[in-house]
Amino acid sequence: MTLEYVCGAPIFANVLSVVCVPAGGTLTAEGPADAWLVLTECGMLALGSVEDTGGCVRLRLAEQSRVVTEGHGRAGPRLLRKLVVDPLARAVAAVSWLDHIEVAVLGPGGSAGPRLDGGRQHIRAGGAICDATFLAPSPSESHRILLVAAVMDGQRQSVGLHLYETWAHAADEDPVLVAKLPLPFDMATPVHLVPLPALPEHFLLLTEGEAVLGSAFQLLSGDIHLHRQPLPQREGSGGSSDIARAVCVAGTMPIPDSAASEDPQASRAPLRSPRPWQHSPAAQKVFVAMQSGALLRVCVAPRPFITVERVTPTDAPRLLLGDVLLPLDRGPEIADGASASDILFASGDGTDHAIVHIAEPAACSDEGAGQTPGAPAMRARTVLANHSPAVDCVLERGAMLTTSGRAPHGAVRETQLGHAAWLGGVLVEGGEGGPDAEAPPVTQAWLLALRTPAGAAAPCVVLQHAGAATAAVEDADGSWRVHEALRRAVADRHLVFVGACGRGDNGASRVLCVFEDSAQIADIGVDAQQALAQTRQLAAAPADCSITHGACATTRAGCAWAVVAVQPTRGANPQAAASEGRPRATLRAIRVAGSGGGDDAASVDLEHSVSCLRAFAVGEHVLVVAGTYEPGVCVYRIDGDSTPAALAPCGLDLPLPELLLPYGRGDDMDVDDAPACPDAAAVSDVYVLTAPSRSFVLAGLRNGLLAWTAMPAGAPAAAGDLPSASAPTVVEAGTAPIVFSGVQPPVRDHALPDPPADDASRALICAGSLYVARIGDQSQLEMAPCAGEDRMPQPICKVLPLAAAATASDSAGAWRFLMVSGQGCAAVAAVATRAQGSFRELRVEGMPRRIVRDRDTGLLLVASAVPPATACLSALDPVSGQVRARVQFLPSERVCALATWYVQGPKLYRYVCVGTAQQAEQQATGGRLVIFSLKPARRRGRARPTLPEAPDAAGGCELKYVWESARGGPVAAVASMGDAYLVVAAGASCAVLRLDVARKQVVECCSCALRFPVTSLDVDGHDIAAGSEREAVSLLRFTPGDGGDCLELRHSARFGVCAADARFLAPGLVAGVDRSGYVFVMGIPDGPSEFALDFALGFHLGVESTRLRVGCAVRRLGPVPHVLPWSDPPAAAPSTRPPPCLVVTAVDGAVWAVARITDDAFALLRLLEQAMLHMPLGHPARPLLAANGTANRARGPARIPPANVIDGTLAAVFAGALTETEQGQVVDSSPDLTRLAREMAARRGELGSGSATAAAARFIGGVVRTLARTGSC
Repeated sequence: MTLEYVCGAPIFANVLSVVCVPAGGTLTAEGPADAWLVLTECGMLALGSVEDTGGCVRLRLAEQSRVVTEGHGRAGPRLLRKLVVDPLARAVAAVSWLDHIEVAVLGPGGSAGPRLDGGRQHIRAGGAICDATFLAPSPSESHRILLVAAVMDGQRQSVGLHLYETWAHAADEDPVLVAKLPLPFDMATPVHLVPLPALPEHFLLLTEGEAVLGSAFQLLSGDIHLHRQPLPQREGSGGSSDIARAVCVAGTMPIPDSAASEDPQASRAPLRSPRPWQHSPAAQKVFVAMQSGALLRVCVAPRPFITVERVTPTDAPRLLLGDVLLPLDRGPEIADGASASDILFASGDGTDHAIVHIAEPAACSDEGAGQTPGAPAMRARTVLANHSPAVDCVLERGAMLTTSGRAPHGAVRETQLGHAAWLGGVLVEGGEGGPDAEAPPVTQAWLLALRTPAGAAAPCVVLQHAGAATAAVEDADGSWRVHEALRRAVADRHLVFVGACGRGDNGASRVLCVFEDSAQIADIGVDAQQALAQTRQLAAAPADCSITHGACATTRAGCAWAVVAVQPTRGANPQAAASEGRPRATLRAIRVAGSGGGDDAASVDLEHSVSCLRAFAVGEHVLVVAGTYEPGVCVYRIDGDSTPAALAPCGLDLPLPELLLPYGRGDDMDVDDAPACPDAAAVSDVYVLTAPSRSFVLAGLRNGLLAWTAMPAGAPAAAGDLPSASAPTVVEAGTAPIVFSGVQPPVRDHALPDPPADDASRALICAGSLYVARIGDQSQLEMAPCAGEDRMPQPICKVLPLAAAATASDSAGAWRFLMVSGQGCAAVAAVATRAQGSFRELRVEGMPRRIVRDRDTGLLLVASAVPPATACLSALDPVSGQVRARVQFLPSERVCALATWYVQGPKLYRYVCVGTAQQAEQQATGGRLVIFSLKPARRRGRARPTLPEAPDAAGGCELKYVWESARGGPVAAVASMGDAYLVVAAGASCAVLRLDVARKQVVECCSCALRFPVTSLDVDGHDIAAGSEREAVSLLRFTPGDGGDCLELRHSARFGVCAADARFLAPGLVAGVDRSGYVFVMGIPDGPSEFALDFALGFHLGVESTRLRVGCAVRRLGPVPHVLPWSDPPAAAPSTRPPPCLVVTAVDGAVWAVARITDDAFALLRLLEQAMLHMPLGHPARPLLAANGTANRARGPARIPPANVIDGTLAAVFAGALTETEQGQVVDSSPDLTRLAREMAARRGELGSGSATAAAARFIGGVVRTLARTGSC
């Protein structure tokens, strides 16, 4: 079972309680909840439903009202606590902490669901209310409503149970107190009151040490002999009680034999009641989450009988439960509705979001190691973003790493957003190969589809080894076997290309085999073991030339074409060939299936050598795309039904050198001799994406650059009419040569279509990292990263699409690929069809506090606090989770700062700098700066690594002590300034240190004293941003000089904010966040140094914050959207580097992302927000509680409103939860919004057709989706 986000709605207030009103008025696991109730801290009560608008599930507000406190002489709620709902959905009660309970009778709403107009009733309890709940009614009294409350009388110093009675038809009469039963003086304070649906008019009272069973009959009769059962004490606490945090009611179970055989008269407190259900054979199950993290199962029977069992975890480490515990599902019934297992959802502030599966011991016999005999077993699995505190954060390599420093166990959590990728199986291990190897490494691979005896098509992979080739076909069960007929066709010669080209005689599969000296076709029969049906030659390479590339494509009409590139051999002189008038390369296209046969051929000469070649079937035409060493891209078209054949140029050639010169990679780009310059910026692969509205031609280069251009939708239809619809775009995708792969849609019964066809609008891009490219809804090229490819064989140099089995839900599907690495490993991998979050947890000893990543090895350096009073530094392998090196610090010393420092001298020195604070009697007395070097571990009996300055993350390493210095205060922050200096903040002083390589010492250059202690450091060139405990941010400048170095204070803020972190956002801007969650951005003035920083924007998150980072948690490819400003763009390519986002982490585990937008986009979203706020009540665009979030984002007791900030919640609702008609209603309600949207769309050329309102709504939706893709989340 998995959990997936479905929908959400903004509520700009603190939510106290959320309850569901089930369909049909029955609170059962089988009844789907069709209504919900929300109670906020400000006293607003909202009633709504969940609706499906045809592909979009959303929360719909039906009505709202305000809860009032009666008898206090003032309006408005005071100290509301929770919301409880009647089991039959007849009433709901808002419980206050003191004296008052307000009951809202739900009126029948017919098909629209319940309503809040049934009337209001009030209860004066006369004391503090510990808890209250409705009781399940008896079957014969469906109109009677019973409510029981545990009330603490402050005057009498006693606690009693109050029973109130009302009727569903008496909406205007307050509930009547019908019984009051004082609790025994030896009973602890009540904590929870739990209704028991299986036992009408019964309840379970949980105190600070006991579980007590009671009933309405006992309260009415005044029977104080309650059945009490002690709860287990806290483990290792010396006998102290454990308090329940959360409670949920599950299903029923058979009464244990020990309880069934027990004589009720022998019980110490027989439960008296005239009800016939007292003799029910079923017991109610209640699960209780304790403060210690333990999970209890309480079984209650009306005999009376209470059993309390501690649920034994079967997986380590122990789950930290929170204050939310909900039942999700029940296992199979075993008798009379009883279930054998239960599935719960556990959550809460500062705890885990997890699915907990609980089963009887018999159902978990294979997990019985370490369990308590006879106790239920629990298996927990984290399913959502962890809400444990995010103490530190790192944004690198498309992942977000956070540390959780809570007790007793901590972890490093890795979050990657994108398409999840995982390894399915390895076909060839790769490596050095040799005579003893099972299979030599793979050097090249091709994919084709061959017909099976059943008439379907099966995927077949041809793997090129050193001097041999192997053909393997995949069976329906996922296993691979050798295809003997095809293997014999390609085994003896060096392959250049192999692919399927339609059908031959008698239904045989026609295969194109391209060798260096010739191109042949072979008809392969349906039997994999039989001999070749027919083989004939298509083309032969002339003297002093060879065939270097091949491709093929089959149209929907069954017309197949083979394309080969003929170029001079490696010994020939290309300059001499050019002087003689001979072409650098020749493309030849030959029809191999369909009308015309092999006699129909065409050719075209090229001015540059070909580096890659592909052919694509687009309708009834074939597009031939060739990449050259120049570099450049040439596109030709073949009409499938034309005779004679012709390679018609499409006018879409991409001269890339002009585009690449701004990147500083134009050297030697005019070299056409590929063998002489194998590492030149040549085109490594090409691909074409097509959609009904627009198509794109993609080109990947060997140096990691990615280029693309758009062409009209009807591009292949006519010759010479294909000027590019937009200017070509170039982005830096990585450092490895880029390769593309098609994406095969999922198929059923493992049968490929005939002919097989990839998804024309999607492709997989491999540029060191994996991306999924697709043509989006707005006819724009979108690229989403893949998460988890670092655990695949690296580097990936070839990717082939494989067929995947279709599933009932597209969200659960995956694409399959065959990936070949540079070491010759061939493996099957899968990529999820839907982009989502991927979470991974690395357990660390102790409580991790600080984290950095080594830039060369990728090792994670984690500083942890180890109870009771020590600290350690660990080098953690992010792939395997193993600790490669570890050092400990002095007792009573904690790590406050951690940074890496790379110094370039005669060799590269890699240092890890740690700032500590020494404590004595809970007070910081001083600190140290300790520097370690990160080196590979020495291995006896083995050769030293080839690169001693780069430790191998897969092997061992060591943290070697280098130097330390005692400081006058706790070292709160450390940052490196280039490769020469190190900045250290200790107390209220900042110092700049320098490494003396000759003496192997760190010397202090200069220092500067500030007014208040420093909390963080960030360096940009020689400028330093120091977070302050009182002055928000202080800016310092370091000036090195021969006569002496200087560190001076330049600017500071003039408002009192205790900054938790501060960072340079862009030239002239510095951002920060205080510990209460106030995010601010300030401008750096151009005036003298005594000028204060200029306030630019600020808003309050409403939660305590820990760290601020400037960057993005998602790898992005593509130009900067028009709604984002450029962030100090280089003159080379100002449109390819989007500005970074502000990423803020909080103690509750939440991650906030803030993106800079243009003035036009800000005005557009502001008008959109105002239009949605003024929509009528009940409209899906209106917030649930009709608030705009301004008060929720205000700061401090003075409620300073947010400045220059737009809350993106309402915009997300507009783009993701409204239909086109509802979007049009919002836009039509604001003429200013319509006018601005049309003006912006006209400037972008995206106005489109249709009415003005529809065009404006379409453009606004595209803007919001663009911002959502740009942000970190």
